[in-house]
Amino acid sequence: MSAVDNKFPAEVKAQDAVNGVQANGSSKPAFRLTNSPCIPNGPLPAEGSGAFNNYHLAAIVILVPWFVQRCLPFGRRSWYIYFFLFIVLGLPLTIGYWILTSRYGPPKNNKVPMPNRPLSDYYIIVDEEMRTKWDGKKMPMQVWHDAYFDGKIQLAPGLTLLDVLEYRYDWSRFELSFENFRYVLFNLIPDVIFHTQKQDVDHVRDNYDRGNDFYSWFLGPRMIYTGGIISDVTREETLEELQDNKLNIVCDKLQLKSTDDLLDIGCGWGTLAAHAAKNYGCQVTGITVAQGGADWGNQRLRESGIPESQGRILCMDYRDFPKDKKFSKITCLEMAEHVGIRRYRTFLNELYNLLEDDGIMIFQVAGLRKCWQFEDLIWGLFMNKYVFPGADASLNCGWVVNELEGAGFEVQSVDVFGVHYAATINGWYKNWVSNREKVEATYGPRWYRVWLYFLAYSIIVARQGGSSVFQITVHKNLNGFHRVDMIPSHPVIKTLRRKGEFTPIDTHKEWFPQVYGTSVPAVAPVVAPAVAPAA
Repeated sequence: MSAVDNKFPAEVKAQDAVNGVQANGSSKPAFRLTNSPCIPNGPLPAEGSGAFNNYHLAAIVILVPWFVQRCLPFGRRSWYIYFFLFIVLGLPLTIGYWILTSRYGPPKNNKVPMPNRPLSDYYIIVDEEMRTKWDGKKMPMQVWHDAYFDGKIQLAPGLTLLDVLEYRYDWSRFELSFENFRYVLFNLIPDVIFHTQKQDVDHVRDNYDRGNDFYSWFLGPRMIYTGGIISDVTREETLEELQDNKLNIVCDKLQLKSTDDLLDIGCGWGTLAAHAAKNYGCQVTGITVAQGGADWGNQRLRESGIPESQGRILCMDYRDFPKDKKFSKITCLEMAEHVGIRRYRTFLNELYNLLEDDGIMIFQVAGLRKCWQFEDLIWGLFMNKYVFPGADASLNCGWVVNELEGAGFEVQSVDVFGVHYAATINGWYKNWVSNREKVEATYGPRWYRVWLYFLAYSIIVARQGGSSVFQITVHKNLNGFHRVDMIPSHPVIKTLRRKGEFTPIDTHKEWFPQVYGTSVPAVAPVVAPAVAPAA
């Protein structure tokens, strides 16, 4: 039970719906809460306003300039005037449409009742100017989190940030703000269009070279900045267990052996490379643009007993990596988001050329759901601005698979690990909270609050499917590829190995003497009873 629940013991909360309290008197629960020890469970899984209709937007942007042109009292009506009006009005119409649909669009459903508590039960506005404008009013989420980062808002006594965010639909509005649009127009769109090598390196180094101490204070001893995997839903696994599960699964899917040569692109602090080299005896090469990560990774390899002749971490951009060498196994775990939409297919083509014809690649990405809600979009803009600048290729699974197939790969399996990510980030969140004094002493209170918000909110978004993680196993789509070699490591086949636990369905044996033999006695066919004609 959260601190919010403890604070309001007498109120009728969302749990009433789970117990069957509905307006129509039905005993069937309106929705079902998770109650698993392996993840932080949400107390209020409300739905927000869904994605707008692209056809409606297109009709407005096309027809309004035409209507304005028709109403002009001067000049003849020409295509030149129409195109001028289209250019002038297109952007304001788009912004206005997005704001209106985000503010007034209906939620996906209304199954979850809101507690409707006073806003002061969740947070306190300490900035005088902001209090004058927003006291007693729900503010857009972007306005709220920026004010929280700047110290203009404090959490109500006794509540954690995760507690407050779990009840966000009771105190915030998920509408696009003008600051959201300013960021999209002047930051996100130029990043998507250009995505130069210098821009990418600057983004990543500013982020990942912030300091190994910064990342160690939430990633823990494994220093892995990608989602782990739950193996036991009956308990809360440690962060180290979750990450070790992921390392073992990746290596198992790769079918690693001592004769392999593994390339890990976007290797972070080199943990996967060290794990593969130490446990499978293979050659490993890691690539990262962060110098701090490369230094850490090489030290990790040496301390793990891996000589430089067997394992190395290189500090370089993937575009500068030699193109003449090929690898039997490649991993790319949550790095492709930084490549950008514009260069995505080119990047995949480069991976294709680096992989041997009989090689295997694990391609893991995080991305927003295709049928998004405005909350997802606002969270994604926050992530792009504060946490992963330049990572504009955080897209849905279907888009990623289409790009992989377009680059010549065949997809062998796709595993969705979004809820596993919620458990992983929960471990990061706890580590970050426990190291608050160190963070604030070194990087200041603002950085602590920004990262606390990122971690707390990401637990929720991953748990509810707003963003997910897709681990995709691929190989080259060539006629000569030995697809039968992929069977032993396929997750479905591992399930079939339990077939001795099940009783097969053997009926109509007389129809199949080649299978059951000729001694099976014939059984009279069962004829369905005739239906009497209506009187």
